[in-house]
This record gives sequence, C-alpha cells and structure tokens, in this order.
Amino acid sequence: MQYMIMRKTKEIFLTFCMITTGIVFAALVYIKVYYAMNDVGADILWQILLTSLLCSLGNLIHPMREVGKRRFRVNLLMHYLYINVVVLGTGSRFEWFDLGVPVMVAGMMALILVIFVAISAVNRTMEIRESRRLNEKLLEYQSKKLQTEAAKAGITGTSEEPEEPDKIL
Repeated sequence: MQYMIMRKTKEIFLTFCMITTGIVFAALVYIKVYYAMNDVGADILWQILLTSLLCSLGNLIHPMREVGKRRFRVNLLMHYLYINVVVLGTGSRFEWFDLGVPVMVAGMMALILVIFVAISAVNRTMEIRESRRLNEKLLEYQSKKLQTEAAKAGITGTSEEPEEPDKIL
C-alpha cells in the first residue's frame, strides 16, 4: 500500500512538472496570438504554479488499482473535463482571457487538448515501460526461486528426459 501511495505521489509530482511546462508553452503561444504583448507581470508565475497544482491533482481521478478499458476511458474523459474546468476557471479568474470571447475560449480549449494528449501519452509510455520492467523483474525472481528450489531438491537441471516408467523395470 505504501508503495502505491509513493507511486501516486511521484506521478502527481511528475505530472505537475509536465503541466507547468505545458502551461508556460501555452501562455507563450496564447500571449503572442491574442495579446501581441511582451510584458507580463510576475504574478503569472504564481498563477501558473497554482493552476498546474490543481490540474495535477486530477490524477487522483484514476484509481491506484487496475481497471477495465471502459472504466479507464470514463476516468480519462472525467480527467479531461476536470482539466478544462480548472484551466478555464483559473484562466478567467486570473484574467488570462475573457470567457465571453468564443475565439479565445476555443483557442484555450485547443491548447488544453494538445497539452492533455501530450502529457497523457508521456504518462502512458512511462506506465508501459514500468510495467515491462516489473514483469522482467518478476520473471527473474521466479526463475531464481525455481533454481533455488531445484537445487534444494537435488535436481541438476540436465536436459536429458527421464525414462518412461515401464522401461525402467
């Protein structure tokens, strides 16, 4: 259980870092496209960190145990909707954009989708890599365990097949 909590904490922290990077990238694009200005106050840094933290907490939507594909997809959709609510809510609160301007909202939603897909792909790749590594370690452990048990039983591991019982007599 403690391993699962540590794993989830690590996942949230890593996602926080990726989201922060994604938001900084989105802010750069968004400011250049919609505002055409270069001066941004230092407050935006705190706003980005807060928004990233809130977004990364969305990982708690996914349970620590394995779920079926359908449930995984439902969780992924809920997570995506959560991210939209957080980013659009904080973006409006911090006056990054005006919710009354459909083009700005559409642009922000497009950026959210791109960042969400990119981060989800990275997370999925890392999960697959970790799963393969754990499976390899498990096979290695099982192989060593079988060798140890065979050695204790006095089995030598020769490739000769035992004779059939009626040939022995």
